[in-house]
Amino acid sequence: MAAMGKTLENEHPTRRGAFILWRWLAIAAFLIIAVPIGILITNKLRGSDVDRGTRALIDAFSKQRLIEPRLSGGFKGGEFRSSPDGASEIETGELERARGLIMDAVAKGDPQADLTYARLLLSQGEKPREALKYLRRAVASAPESAEAHNDLGVCLILQGKLEDAIDEFDVALRHKADMAEALQNRAQCYQRLLLRDTAHTDLSRVSEVERDKSWLAEITRRVEEVSRPLARHDAPADTVAKFNDAFTSGQSDEARRIADQNSELLRRHCLWELTIQHLQSAVDGDRVKAELALSEMEFIGIVLAETRSDSTIADIAKHLRELRDSERSSELELTRKYVGLMDPFRTDDEARIKFERLGQQFRDRANHAFQVFCAFEVAECYYTAKRFRDSIEKLQETLSLIGQRQWPRDRARVLNLLAYDHSRLDRDSLAIKYSEQAISLCDKSPELEARILQYVSSPYLRLGDSDAALARLRDSTTLYLDNEQWPRRAESLAHNYSQIANIYSLRGQHGLALLYGEQALKYSEQANEVNYAAEYSSFIAVERARLSQFDQAETQLNGAFDYLTRLGPGRPRDDTEASILINAGEVATRRGDVPGALKCYEKAEALISLDEGHILPKINILRDRAKAYAASGQTESAQSNLVSAITLIEKNRANIETGDQRIQFLAASHSTFNQLISLDVALGHTSEAFDMSESSRARALLEDVSN
Repeated sequence: MAAMGKTLENEHPTRRGAFILWRWLAIAAFLIIAVPIGILITNKLRGSDVDRGTRALIDAFSKQRLIEPRLSGGFKGGEFRSSPDGASEIETGELERARGLIMDAVAKGDPQADLTYARLLLSQGEKPREALKYLRRAVASAPESAEAHNDLGVCLILQGKLEDAIDEFDVALRHKADMAEALQNRAQCYQRLLLRDTAHTDLSRVSEVERDKSWLAEITRRVEEVSRPLARHDAPADTVAKFNDAFTSGQSDEARRIADQNSELLRRHCLWELTIQHLQSAVDGDRVKAELALSEMEFIGIVLAETRSDSTIADIAKHLRELRDSERSSELELTRKYVGLMDPFRTDDEARIKFERLGQQFRDRANHAFQVFCAFEVAECYYTAKRFRDSIEKLQETLSLIGQRQWPRDRARVLNLLAYDHSRLDRDSLAIKYSEQAISLCDKSPELEARILQYVSSPYLRLGDSDAALARLRDSTTLYLDNEQWPRRAESLAHNYSQIANIYSLRGQHGLALLYGEQALKYSEQANEVNYAAEYSSFIAVERARLSQFDQAETQLNGAFDYLTRLGPGRPRDDTEASILINAGEVATRRGDVPGALKCYEKAEALISLDEGHILPKINILRDRAKAYAASGQTESAQSNLVSAITLIEKNRANIETGDQRIQFLAASHSTFNQLISLDVALGHTSEAFDMSESSRARALLEDVSN
């Protein structure tokens, strides 16, 4: 027993030691397994490098952002300040952390890193071209990703490619209909493109779906911007009255402010009214009234000389001040004759002769300003009579008369008319040169600048630079939008929006063409230009049909014909009806109603008269009717119409009148040639197609050489 007890006492510590050893081994094994698992779980909870980098990037720009458009991924609506200088509210530590994590993900080849790296670049306003490469790759790998398309659109905005950006936002919204980022970004594009109504629609939608308060404040502000009525200005008569009150009551600072802000209006007031008031009062013996009118002119002249380096009014006032009493009556008679020829404005041969005579008489009296005015009007008469070389010669003479005088506005008018003349002589490059020189002289003369910008878009477009044409039209439109008191403002806006619509239509961007057409219709209604409203309605119908929106197209056509009923009988109504019918024919062709289309073209053809120079409508009828014939398999009739159209093109190329008509003629010419070439290829007439292609190329080369 004693031995057994001893043995048991010896065995107990051994077993206990073994137990302790196994316990420590179990703990060690657990730790070996659990620690990595814990690390993995922790990392999983924290996210990948891309996830953590994105969170750090969001935190970095939560209070301030450097780009205006909105990236996807959960970014906050920090205050937009584009300059990084003094960017104290950017969390630079978080930005560096984000950069490190995202660059590590890129180095590891993480498939999600492309989009995140592009966001890193874009959020800093850096390297949009490099970001574009990664965004294209992200879209290619995930074409249904609304986020990738949105961020690609942001990149395009930063490169100034607003139209392409809109396309990306459209795709994003097709995949995610209420995506706040895409709606807000598209609205921003529309706002920059001067499509306020469309921008308002998108902003209203995003204000309903957005829940992030940091973005809602900015969205609300933008809604107010596009909803706010355009600034209203006093009527011209009211502005003149306010200036007179300020001047006569000795409020010189207020009078100066009014003269500075309304320089073109008060310039006209001086030339057309104060000059005659002064001379008439002097002739009548009313020295007080005569002195008041002349003092007002001198005051306005000083303001214009100091703010615009334009001494025209000051020089005229000086001339009037130096006149002897015996000369005032004859000066008044000459001035009244000039004003009488200007209102209503005439450009016939009789008016030209009178302007030439008046110019000589003003020269003899040393009234050099009115001598220049008359010389310019002589050049305008030559231009109207299509004597373009005579007009150029007279304008060069007028520039010599202006010489070194500080008359920038008059020099700009001369240069602009020189541009018109050279454009009519197919020298569009030279026309652009003169127009741009004229624009450079329009500092603080926005009304003249708006008209020149409106014109110069045409030669740019004829030379194939549609981007420059659009930029000039938008600049012109912005000036008209900002100045409600200008004469015929709504009509000018309707013209500008319709021209922009036509350019987008020619470029095949029918969604934007439709939006601008609708804006043109709105302004034509404001201007009460019923014929324009009818034509724009039918233009909108065509754009709807090109987008396969046939029900809306029919509604719009019905509206065009409703406008037509408000026009009285006569040639203008016939021309408008023919234009509507041509557009109705295209709508019918696209809808598959070839008999209906042919009937429209037949009616349109009966309304136009080639004897009155209606070449463009005839070409359009022949070209579009050929499309209808081709669609119904009547290829011989289609070919016959196209050949007839090309014959008209070749016969009448030099006789097209205005810049707008020449753009339309060029578009009609190119599309007709291309249509006939395609038809010949389809019929297997490869030799004829080649000959026609060479003829078209030769004509295009000839146009380039002449320009």
